[in-house]
Amino acid sequence: MIAEWLTSVLTPASFEARRLGVVAEVVAVRARARRQAKAWAPHLAACHQTILTACQTVANPGSVAVLGAGWLLDVPFDALTRRFDQVLLIDAVVPRAVRARAGHAGALWQAHDLGGVLATLAAQKGGARGQAPDVPRPAPFPEAVLAADLVISANLLSQLAMAPRLWLDRHGADLDTQDRLSRALIEAHLEALGRCRGRVCLISDFEREERGAPGGPQRFDLLFGARPRIDGQRWLWDLAPRGEAENGLSVRHKVMGGLLASPTP
Repeated sequence: MIAEWLTSVLTPASFEARRLGVVAEVVAVRARARRQAKAWAPHLAACHQTILTACQTVANPGSVAVLGAGWLLDVPFDALTRRFDQVLLIDAVVPRAVRARAGHAGALWQAHDLGGVLATLAAQKGGARGQAPDVPRPAPFPEAVLAADLVISANLLSQLAMAPRLWLDRHGADLDTQDRLSRALIEAHLEALGRCRGRVCLISDFEREERGAPGGPQRFDLLFGARPRIDGQRWLWDLAPRGEAENGLSVRHKVMGGLLASPTP
C-alpha cells in the first residue's frame, strides 16, 4: 500500500484527475495486474493479437493513436513503433514510466480527458455537487486522433464513466442519474470513433459476472445497452479471481475486440 501511495503522489496529473480519483485508479490497475499476472495473461495476449491484426489492415501506416494507453499493458507498443511512423498515446493520466518509454521510442503522449467531463465535475461546489454534467457530443478527440491512420480504443469504453459515477455517488446522485451519464459518455465516445478518418480498433469489456455471492452468479451490463458492431472476436477476462475481489467473490468480464464496423450503440 505504501508503494501504491507513493506512486500516486509522484504521478503527474491534472487537478481534476487527481480530485476525482483517476490517479488512484490508474495506480490500482497496475498493482492488480502484477498480483494477477497469470490470470490476466490470456486477456492481455488477446488484446495484443487483436491490435496486431488491426495493424495489418492499414495500407499506409503513417500514424496510430492509442486511446486509454494506461500502462501499455494491453498494447503491443514496440510493434506499433516499428510499424508506424508516429505513435500517439493518450489517456487522462499518463504515468511517468509511460512518458519515459514513449520518449525513448520517439513516440508522443498527451494527457487528455477523453470524456470531457472531469473538469466540470471537479469544479462543482455546494448544491451543484452530484449533478450530472452535460456530456460533449461527440467526445472531444484531438485532431491528431481524428486524422490518424489507425485509432485504438484500448479497454477504455466501459471505464469512461467510472470516476464520474463514483463522484456522483459520493455526492448523492441516484442510480438513474449515474446510469444516464454512463450511457451518454459511451455514446459520445462511439460517435467520436465513428468520425475518425482512419481504421478504428475497439477493445472493450461489456459484461461483468460476479460469482460467490448468495443467490448465484450476478451479471452486469458494462456498456448500459450499447453494443457497437465489430469485426473481431470475444473472450473472457478473469479480472479478479477469488481472493482478489471483496466478499469472497470472483469477477470475470466478457470482452470484445476488433475493427469497428459500426459505432451505432
